[in-house]
Amino acid sequence: MQYKDLGEFFQARLENCFFDYVPGTTNPDILIVAFEGAGGAYHRPDQLRTPFGAKYYIENGYALLGVKPINVSWYRTDDVLEFFTFLKQIRFFDSFRKVVFAGGSMGGYASLAFSSLVPGSVVIALQPQSTMDPSIVPWERRFPVSRDQDWSGPFADGAVECRTASQVIVVYDPYDDGDARHAHRVGGDNVIHVPIRFVGHNVGGALKFSGTLKDFMKRSIENGMDKAFAREVSVRCRNSPLYYEGLINRCLKKKKLALGVKIVRSCPLAMEENPRLWMAAAALLEEAGLHDELMPQWKAVCGRFQRSAALWIKFAEYQRRLGRERMFLSILERKKDVVIGPAMRDYIQKNNIKLPSAAVPKVTHQMPAMAEAPLAENTAAQTATQPERMELRLTPAPETIARVDASRKRNRTYRAKLSAVLSRVLPLLIAAIDDSLFIAYIPA
Repeated sequence: MQYKDLGEFFQARLENCFFDYVPGTTNPDILIVAFEGAGGAYHRPDQLRTPFGAKYYIENGYALLGVKPINVSWYRTDDVLEFFTFLKQIRFFDSFRKVVFAGGSMGGYASLAFSSLVPGSVVIALQPQSTMDPSIVPWERRFPVSRDQDWSGPFADGAVECRTASQVIVVYDPYDDGDARHAHRVGGDNVIHVPIRFVGHNVGGALKFSGTLKDFMKRSIENGMDKAFAREVSVRCRNSPLYYEGLINRCLKKKKLALGVKIVRSCPLAMEENPRLWMAAAALLEEAGLHDELMPQWKAVCGRFQRSAALWIKFAEYQRRLGRERMFLSILERKKDVVIGPAMRDYIQKNNIKLPSAAVPKVTHQMPAMAEAPLAENTAAQTATQPERMELRLTPAPETIARVDASRKRNRTYRAKLSAVLSRVLPLLIAAIDDSLFIAYIPA
């Protein structure tokens, strides 16, 4: 079998999982066992999709065993547990100098749990759940599907299973309560915690957008992590838009508006290039009442991201909160028939928004008479198929209606001012001009 851009691979298909194997090239003695996370669809039948992090692993020549769930079952089904046990029994892992288990979220749990198959392995767990066993973590309510799984068998608690690993690298946001509680369950001399603040359940995105991910992965896989480099990673991730987005949201949540405004104004990242960051900043500036700063930036960001439905919806809602109902409806009307139309129409339908039916001028065009055909039967056929009249309904754009209304209002104002001036000036003219001359110039 073959990935679209990454070459050939071998695959074993179980009832609930695909196992993809790609032999290594430049680093064939290092095996990466990569697990997918729980985000996305529950049912994933596409067997040709690339495993978690496959592009990086394959391009750097590592051998790869990619575990891809067909159904999101937290790797707790019997077929998956038995297959991993089978790989250990046939000494599959013994043919590699180093084995690295890697994954995020649900995949982070699996990387911790199955690392006990290979004592001395390395674990790279991004925002992992240590376990979803209700008897161990009764406070965990974020992933309802996990509650339907059987947690009574082997590999159930990653915090216990990873104790035989040579190094366990746990990356998480200490301000995300759920992730922090799981991370604190994973402890020991072999554990290195890498806190990345204010990014929530998306530390992988923070590593990627800050340009730190490749250095982090290479160091973790080949040389091992130390506390100094862990601190460096934490600091470098502050260059990620996710960091500033989370920091601004936290200031808004804690009502520290003055601090949040300073962060927005001093942010080194361009707001018009990061719509999610701008939406967070816009919410804070609006709460602080700084509307003069908001409108120009809203126009710049929306102008750059014409296809972001979420951004345009936020902009429309902002207009409504300002009392600009016509502008709110105008934005929805304009965007419901373009590329982002489906998302916009879903928003309109979900919120039961009634778009106004603007007064539509009805223009009727008489079709021009057709020249007589040389044959009577052709003339009769054309007359039968040709409609006598054609009606076209022309709907002006909402912004056009707004411009016309504004123009009419200005004209009424000018006429009122002119009338007031003439009412004062005209009597003076009448008094100054001879009656006969005046009468000669005034029509009867």
